[in-house]
Amino acid sequence: MERTRESRQRHQFSFYELSQSTLIKVVLLALLYYFSGKLSFAIFSQSKIITITTFLPEGFALAAVLLYGPWVIPGIFLGQLLLAIDTGLGTLPSFGIALGSSAEAGLAFWLARRFRLDIRLGTVRDILLLGGMILFVLQPFSSLIGNTVMYLTHAVTSGTFIDNFENWWFGNAMGQLLLTPFLLYLHDEYRTIRISSLLLIMALTIALNYLFQIVFGFKSLSLLMLASLPILIHLSTVYLTYALGAVIALSLSTVAMVHYKAGVFVHGNDLSLNLTNLNFYILSLVFMTMIIGTLFREKNRTIEAARHDPLTGLFNRTHLKERLQQSLQFVQKEGTISALCYIDLDRFKEVNDTYGHRAGDIVLLETVRRIQKHMREDDDLIRQGGDEFLLILNHIHDRKEIKRVLDRITEEINRPIDADGQRCHLTASIGVVILPRRTAAIETVLQHADETMYQAKHAGRNRYLINELSAD
Repeated sequence: MERTRESRQRHQFSFYELSQSTLIKVVLLALLYYFSGKLSFAIFSQSKIITITTFLPEGFALAAVLLYGPWVIPGIFLGQLLLAIDTGLGTLPSFGIALGSSAEAGLAFWLARRFRLDIRLGTVRDILLLGGMILFVLQPFSSLIGNTVMYLTHAVTSGTFIDNFENWWFGNAMGQLLLTPFLLYLHDEYRTIRISSLLLIMALTIALNYLFQIVFGFKSLSLLMLASLPILIHLSTVYLTYALGAVIALSLSTVAMVHYKAGVFVHGNDLSLNLTNLNFYILSLVFMTMIIGTLFREKNRTIEAARHDPLTGLFNRTHLKERLQQSLQFVQKEGTISALCYIDLDRFKEVNDTYGHRAGDIVLLETVRRIQKHMREDDDLIRQGGDEFLLILNHIHDRKEIKRVLDRITEEINRPIDADGQRCHLTASIGVVILPRRTAAIETVLQHADETMYQAKHAGRNRYLINELSAD
């Protein structure tokens, strides 16, 4: 009874924490939606509730729903309701528009689940899926509901319905295309993002845009694209999140220039054509930056996957030549000792045969963790294959140091490992080769280490042997 009561109390406390966390997200999203909406209407507004270029709240709303689920939709409803009422719309149309925005958010969550959108946006497929959802489903849906509500409540007339529909569609879509991918990347990579660097890049982008459009007085969209795209594309190949931050800075500063009747998109008498060009300019920047950046990411992932072991994450043997060559250079230039340790787990096949491959994988991962615990910063651990590993020790001063490291490693490996409830006892046979101070073939070094490891195994296992390799 006492355990049941404690369990119920823990469950109630956990539910309370979850509810409190969700409530905080809802309130913050409502405030963010409202104030970013006020900013959008102040700079990008055509009428009370419709923006002609970029409606920022939609970007925050879509990112929040994709990240935190449908529980934050009340925040979208409250934010949109307050925003619509604040612009002077009546209570009924404001309520209808808020319901429409909430329905759009629910539809976005369902579509993302239905078509398995990876919100980390790691592939071109995910980018095209998100863009397609925004442009061809979510915003036509939102615009149709919103404008129908406004027409039925006499907030707009039938004569302006089509224009309002188009502006609502593109205004919301631009807000989502600009902000949502950026926020999703930022959420995924926040541990590696330096906010100061991001803000600096955005500030420099705004300064460059001002230079191009105001100081140099660019009047051609083609010239503006030619000047800005190479910078964004190069940045996207280095760090995509920073590149999207630059796209946001470039796009919003351009829209602000239009508001103050300056820049490329205010030349000529055809305002509608200029605004259409502006929308497609922003669209081009977003998609080209994301697609090119993602292609480079995929290429780098493919290269890295070819160099890493999928189970342990260690470099595989394709990386061995490069690392050994570097160690030989250490020996020749610095006069220190480097050693190649060929580690073979004794009777590991019995673990797989007795307890299964899942237990074997657990044993391998735990063994790697234990070895890494005693490695120094300049050492390398490579999976040769199966139960064999190559440990490269660099910047060693004498044989005693090699022995101290290997004593600790063998002691760690000898400790039992719990694998799926089974206690597995392993030992290791290790062949160590001290690299020569003159040039040596990588194949020769590896072969000699392999032979030394088998000598250790034939000598009774659970030991290491150290040999020196003379250069040919």
